[in-house]
Amino acid sequence: MARKGELAMNDLQRRWLEKNRIGIIDEVNRDMFVYVREAIAIKMGEGGPPITVHISSGGGAVVWGLDIYDLINFYPGKKVGVVHSMAASMASIILQACDWRTATPYASVLIHHVNNQNLKLDVARDKNELEKFIAGMEKSQSKLYEILVRRTGKPMEEISARCKMEESMTAQEALNYHLIDQIVVQESDVVIPEPEKK
Repeated sequence: MARKGELAMNDLQRRWLEKNRIGIIDEVNRDMFVYVREAIAIKMGEGGPPITVHISSGGGAVVWGLDIYDLINFYPGKKVGVVHSMAASMASIILQACDWRTATPYASVLIHHVNNQNLKLDVARDKNELEKFIAGMEKSQSKLYEILVRRTGKPMEEISARCKMEESMTAQEALNYHLIDQIVVQESDVVIPEPEKK
């Protein structure tokens, strides 16, 4: 974890950022949020050039994932997301912050319900604390639903039913479900359509 006054990025992340790349690799947690926050701040200071967000993650904490989603979503430059291997759980939500969402042919995408892994035994035994915990989970789930409904165009009921399945989608299934916009074999395959003129 970066200490106060230290840079949050390691050498590899710094070299990636020089090429306008950010990596959502491994667990979505506070350290990742601090890294992405610093990376976005640097790129905004450079005028907001287009960035590529590379994703290979099984997900992680909802609170940090939503903060990362907001950072990327708010970034003014064009954002291309590329899923390598997998974008599961919160990583699939972060992907939705990108303007153009892509995946390699053998990548997978998983959307599911918020789980209770952080439920502590003493909380589970206290009725009031348990009710607060469940209410917090439901509030978090509503936020995830809003993002998925907006990006896929699918109704809430359909999104909820898909989340309950807890099954990963292939890249083609994710494309059909509108969780991604394109399947790419190599970087040169990425084709972002020009916005339609009104």
